Amino acid sequence: MEALPGSDQNEQLIDLVIALLGVADPKDAVSAFAPTPDQQEVKECVQAAGFEFFIYVPLANDPSVTMPADDYATTWGLGITAQALGTYPQPSTEDIDYLATLSEGQREAYEAVVDECVDAVGFDRSRNPAIQSAAEQFRGTLTVDPRLQSATETWSRCMSTMGYDYASPDAMRQDFYSAVVDPDVDLEAVFELEVQTSLSNLTCEPAYRTVYRDLVVERFGDFFDILDDPLPPGDGANG
Repeated sequence: MEALPGSDQNEQLIDLVIALLGVADPKDAVSAFAPTPDQQEVKECVQAAGFEFFIYVPLANDPSVTMPADDYATTWGLGITAQALGTYPQPSTEDIDYLATLSEGQREAYEAVVDECVDAVGFDRSRNPAIQSAAEQFRGTLTVDPRLQSATETWSRCMSTMGYDYASPDAMRQDFYSAVVDPDVDLEAVFELEVQTSLSNLTCEPAYRTVYRDLVVERFGDFFDILDDPLPPGDGANG
């Protein structure tokens, strides 16, 4: 997949990767999750045949990228325990709901129309999964960059002044992921702790995220290299 320097489509892809890496500014979410031109063409083609078509974009409706950071922290903490409690907003199922309204014959006709439109437009169905996979491999490349390591150490010192002992933002989140799988844990208590931790993190993480986003932009050529030549499963840079 070839880079398109300076193009609007390339800017949108950068925003999408930043969102997938979990360091997006909510104001960039509109760009990150807007339909690409070829996705819109497929949608219009399917609609012209009399069917509905719902464009999938990862995290498009996730409050982590649609809510201001302080509101998100107050409402959902880090977005971890709320998932275990079943209170976190779930992804849209409008595409599944629509398909459920079709008869078997209509479903077959719909799938044939979608295939025809995808072929006519030249849309690559594997693109979104490939982008998500490449973003995870790209994460491993960035985490060993000295500038991000320095920003991580600064973040850790900041959180220490707030009374938290975490080596990195990822370690902070992993602590809660580990807590919620304990069958004996009080999830409500964990959620309260998570909210307080998240509110403290509002002071420390913005500077870290800025460095992270700047590195994504600066090293985006590395992302395209990964996208064009991904590592085999299990050989990612994250170890």
